[in-house]
Formats: sequence, structure tokens, C-alpha cells
Amino acid sequence: AYETKSVSTEKINDHRAVGMAIYNVAVLCLITAPVTMILSSQQDAAFAFASLAVVFSSYITLVVLFVPKMRRLITRGEWQSEQQDTMKTGSSTNNNEEEKSRLLEKENRELEKIIAEKEERVSELRQQLQDRQQLRSRRRSSNPSREADNHFSPGLSAATAPPAPFYQPNLPLVR
Repeated sequence: AYETKSVSTEKINDHRAVGMAIYNVAVLCLITAPVTMILSSQQDAAFAFASLAVVFSSYITLVVLFVPKMRRLITRGEWQSEQQDTMKTGSSTNNNEEEKSRLLEKENRELEKIIAEKEERVSELRQQLQDRQQLRSRRRSSNPSREADNHFSPGLSAATAPPAPFYQPNLPLVR
């Protein structure tokens, strides 16, 4: 109530009503406490008085808070304008959401294109790698005698061994 007292909108500026509700509850508590102490010897009467005070203070609070709002709605017909405001706000919210949705869909399509390009590039590179591996395996299978000669054997001299055509990682570097 204290924070909303300076708000100019009448619909939410109910600090006076909240103050009155607090005041009514406090007054009823100040009346109820001494009376229940006086009636402590009669438990049924004390219980009945305390429960009636609680119910009465609750109803007073509800009446003080909501009757002025209901009266304002009924006399001024503000519930119709609130529905129209809600519909207007909802449509602007829907427009904002639709715009955000369109932007996200556009960004999603762009990202899908980028992903498709990257996947295509990956498949091309895999194909190149597979071609190179097939080429290496063909060269190895076509020259089995050379691979056997490329290994260092103590019985052969370095002059009789044919030179290796290219670097082969499974063979030793030094002869």
C-alpha cells in the first residue's frame, strides 16, 4: 500500500482501502484480546467470541478492499474497456510474438543452409580420404616385391636394394 500510494492509476491505487483494512483488524484485535481474557473462565464463550471476531474482521477486510472496485466497475462500465484493452494488448503481443517467430524461422533456415554446406564439405573430404586410401592400397598391392626389398635385411647390400619411390610410414626410415 505504501509503494502504490503515489501511483495515479485509480485501478491499482488502493492504499486507502488497505490502510482501512489494517486499521479495522487492529481495532478488532484490541477489542477481542481483553474480552477473551475476561471470558477465560467460560471457554465456550471465549471461543465463540474469538471466532466471530476473526470471521468479522475477514469480511470487513474483503468488503473494504473489493466493494469500491466492484462499484467502480459497475457504475462506470470499465469491465468492457478492460476487455478491449486486453484484446488490443493481446493482439500487439501476438504481433510481437509472430515477428519473433518469423525472425527465428529465418535464422533457422539460414543455419540449416550452413549446416548442409558443412555436411557436403565433410562428405567431399571423406570421399577424398577414401580415394587416397584406395590409391595407397593399390600401390602396395601392385608392388609387393618392392615392399619386401625395402625392409632392411642383413644379407642384401645397400647397392643392390632398389630405392623406395616414396615415403612409406610402416617402413623404417634408415636402411
